[in-house]
Amino acid sequence: RLSKLPDEQIESYLLFTSSHDGSGSIRVGFTPIRVVCNNTLNAALSGLTKANSWSIKHTKHARSRLNDVQALFINVEKEIKNLGLLFDQMSSKYLSSSEIETVLAKVVLSNDEYIIEEGSVKVIKDVPTRKSNLIYQLNKSIYTGIGQNLIEPTSLYGVYNGITTYLQNTKSYKDDDDMFKALNQKDNLGNKVFNE
Repeated sequence: RLSKLPDEQIESYLLFTSSHDGSGSIRVGFTPIRVVCNNTLNAALSGLTKANSWSIKHTKHARSRLNDVQALFINVEKEIKNLGLLFDQMSSKYLSSSEIETVLAKVVLSNDEYIIEEGSVKVIKDVPTRKSNLIYQLNKSIYTGIGQNLIEPTSLYGVYNGITTYLQNTKSYKDDDDMFKALNQKDNLGNKVFNE
């Protein structure tokens, strides 16, 4: 277990890909995504970076590149530990209700729809019903969403987890492909909160 959060584990999977005909590189990478189909393979591949993956072309010098694998394992181990530490830090930072409202305003509303005055969000123009409903649903997910009873929902981690719980378990999507694309967009609500 890499995080001190109760029952929270960061699983890391080793992914190997190859064209099997020598036309492409062999790629080895670490990912938190368990690959079970083409969609999860694409998601795992899109998360591979120079820090967590290694590739080698089918050439006569391939064996000499094998020493690079050790450096990859060391980098990935550090990355996973850092993520666990970050989640622990997030779980020990508690937010007031007005701070949670501020986070939600920043990720849902546009800059011209609100201001922050004396630590509270003030809506300065009519917010579309769709956005008001989304804020309501996100609040509900933060406090009562799946798994939120196992953590402190008003911690920064709890807010992040509540929003990702909404995206994965509450929000309606047209189909599985639509859900997959939405969850893997760099600007989805979970990523916005994480970067906030």
